[in-house]
Amino acid sequence: GQFKEAERVCRDSNIYNPDEVKTYLKNAKLPDPRPLIHVCDRFDFVDELTEYLYLNSLLQYVEVYVTKVSPAKTPQVVGKLFDLGANEDFTKRILMAVGTACPVEEMVETAETRNRLRMLQPWLEARVATGSTEPGTHNALGKIYIQLNKDPKAFLTNNMFYEPKVLGPFCESLDPSLAFVAYKKGAGECDDELIKISFTHGLFRDLARYLVERQDLELWAK
Repeated sequence: GQFKEAERVCRDSNIYNPDEVKTYLKNAKLPDPRPLIHVCDRFDFVDELTEYLYLNSLLQYVEVYVTKVSPAKTPQVVGKLFDLGANEDFTKRILMAVGTACPVEEMVETAETRNRLRMLQPWLEARVATGSTEPGTHNALGKIYIQLNKDPKAFLTNNMFYEPKVLGPFCESLDPSLAFVAYKKGAGECDDELIKISFTHGLFRDLARYLVERQDLELWAK
């Protein structure tokens, strides 16, 4: 009874000091951390909550938190798990459990800033399999395929949902010919970039073919 009441107060009440209650609950080391989860979720102590659950081997509650309480905060939780050196299989599993409820742009940014983008591959591919057309999903998957050299030209040629202005610059330092393919996919939106990279890297045959295909006099004048 008392536990349920404590959980209710932490979840619903506005008459307590969140910092003090959080500290008290952490020190109490309750076997069921749901009151602490509610306090940390409401008052945005997500990093601290993740660290507490991870270090106290309460991993099932990390999954409970991101799947049942706050899927939108998954990027923050996963970022903290990266920083704590958590097992990659565990991190992948909770990401797959949250699925499409996790915001893609924020999750990709969190992974990219830590050089862990490739770890998102199964999750991103699962999003695409459910019919996702979000550019952020396809941009991230494209970056992974380009880095892994997993038939990147076919992806850049056939995928309809990535943004050429994102993947073009990403390709430039890795393989200028791939950047050309991405800019070409821009259907006129990336002509300046396409012409520049063609002159910088001597892709004149590709450029000539593109100019003939486009049949745009203004483009010839450039």
